[in-house]
Amino acid sequence: MAYMKDVTGMSDTEVRVEIERYIVWPGQACSYKVGMLKILELRDKAKEKLGENFELKIFTQ
Repeated sequence: MAYMKDVTGMSDTEVRVEIERYIVWPGQACSYKVGMLKILELRDKAKEKLGENFELKIFTQ
């Protein structure tokens, strides 16, 4: 808990809630991270392909 509190700046209560969530629903955080990495990969590919025509607002719609 101390590490997470120091790194994130969360309160004791927030850290406890997050840790309990990781214990009860272990796949959620992992799947969230995998999804985030895939979106970033797709964004980078779109930026590379479109160059100056890339618009983040359009990409995220």
